[in-house]
Amino acid sequence: MTFQELLAEIGTVNALIVDDEETIRNMLEIALDSWGIETDSCETAEEGLLKIQRGNYQLLISDIHMDGRDGTWLLQEVIKLEQPPMVFMITGMGTMKMAVHTLTNGAYDFLTKPIDLNLLQQKIKSALEMIEMVNQRKRYLQRIEEIAISERWRAQQLFLSGIDALIRALEAKDEYTEGHSTRVAIITEGIASAMNLPPKEITEFVSAARCHDIGKIGVPDSILLKAGQLTKEEFEQIQAHPAESARILTPIFKEMPGVIEAVHHHHERFDGNGYPSGLKGHQIPLGARIIAIADAYDAMTSNRVYRKARSSKVAIEDIIACSGKQFCPNVVKGFLSFYEAVPNLTFSNNIWQNRRKDSRYQLRRSLIVRFKDRDPIKASTIDLSASGMHIEILGQVSSGEEAVVRLDGHPPQRAEVRWYREIQDAAGTPFGELGLELLQPDRDYLNFVEAVSKMKTEKRGNKRIDRIIPVNVISKNEVYKQNISNLGYNGAFIQSKTPLHVDSELRILFTLPDKSGTEIEAIAHVVHRTTLQQAINRKGGIPGMGIKFSHILGDGREKLKQFIDVERNSLTHDKDGEIVIIH
Repeated sequence: MTFQELLAEIGTVNALIVDDEETIRNMLEIALDSWGIETDSCETAEEGLLKIQRGNYQLLISDIHMDGRDGTWLLQEVIKLEQPPMVFMITGMGTMKMAVHTLTNGAYDFLTKPIDLNLLQQKIKSALEMIEMVNQRKRYLQRIEEIAISERWRAQQLFLSGIDALIRALEAKDEYTEGHSTRVAIITEGIASAMNLPPKEITEFVSAARCHDIGKIGVPDSILLKAGQLTKEEFEQIQAHPAESARILTPIFKEMPGVIEAVHHHHERFDGNGYPSGLKGHQIPLGARIIAIADAYDAMTSNRVYRKARSSKVAIEDIIACSGKQFCPNVVKGFLSFYEAVPNLTFSNNIWQNRRKDSRYQLRRSLIVRFKDRDPIKASTIDLSASGMHIEILGQVSSGEEAVVRLDGHPPQRAEVRWYREIQDAAGTPFGELGLELLQPDRDYLNFVEAVSKMKTEKRGNKRIDRIIPVNVISKNEVYKQNISNLGYNGAFIQSKTPLHVDSELRILFTLPDKSGTEIEAIAHVVHRTTLQQAINRKGGIPGMGIKFSHILGDGREKLKQFIDVERNSLTHDKDGEIVIIH
């Protein structure tokens, strides 16, 4: 490799020349500049050390004999740095003893005056080759680490996908507990946020809440679904599930012990009368204390095979009464703060949501909403069905208010607000989400919904595959590790607890899980989103965002099409299963 090719491979190379003779400094600067090396110079060792400490120099060429501190002092100070430059020592009074001394004390090479520029260039080339060899090794090790991290992430996500499938299978056994783990995760996140805990802890506690009952997968249905009182032996099997949950989750969360601890101890009591370890007070991990309240609240406000659901008011009163006994008082305060912020906390008992049996279709469409004695409000749909709409508005309304809604190009429809929630976007701007029940939807609107259903089927029916693929999502220079769960030619659905807002631009990076291992990099924007709370109110809903690819770099689009075609050809498809329906 020539000198110039080597420089091109490394990139910018900076050199510092330290010599008290101006003619020497000028000569070396001219020579190094002509070779393509960025140069700087000074005349004292002290100034040279300051420049090296503040700058980024790959090469240092220093005279030994100078006024004040000499070059050997500079060499001793430079080699103490975390990333020292390659040092060349020069002198007009060179001896073998001096050369050996500098080389054994950290110098790369030694030259005598007058300087042979051809020899200097050869020695610099040798030094740059060593720098490039070190850089290659660093890049190789970094790549190995990136691959290891990627594989650990992939394994973790695939494992969690399996856990999620097990949780759904577990909850599907009992219609009364369906969605329980997701609701507990949402309440856990709300309590932890109200307590102002660090984001890392909140993430761990939410993960624990999502998986807290996985150990019940080994409990017989005859016990789980028993309507009468459990025997002592049956109750002991139920009591074993926290430890079993922890055992199942330990291999994947071994680097997140907070998850395992929270799962293992979520049935401990603050007074020490809980299980499995009888921990008391603050001996109980904080995550377990939080999940205990979230778990209890959702259990009390849900119908169970052995009893009817209690009202939210009664459940709150019970939790307050048990503060200091069953529950941690500080966590109770956090729960009450969350409850005040989210008054519609009884997700599973919203009557209108339970009535909402029609298939719902995600669709972004502008509309005007008119309430009595108010100016018209501009809004947009999030999803809709034959019987109602889920919309976003800029303004506040109350449950029970009647309204007239007009979609662009369609006759007005009478509606009633069934629920309302005020939230904020990423910039802190407040806006509202609400559910509207249409009181007497006309034929025009019903035809429109039918057309939307066909449009969704035709648009996505033959171009998507259902695969879990790890993906890096980059937005505003922040990187989020997520999962793709539905991948198509022109877009994807990305699972996310905190989906970006519609029209947000993002960059995604993922590797096709086939033999090619092609890396796909694309610019995309969000076309629809499902928040955690929205997912809770939809049977089988998954929080996340649908994205559309604006641009796929290189030959990524062709590689993506080939991958999807191969995957689809290897599967048997159910046409109805390809419709984008949210129940």
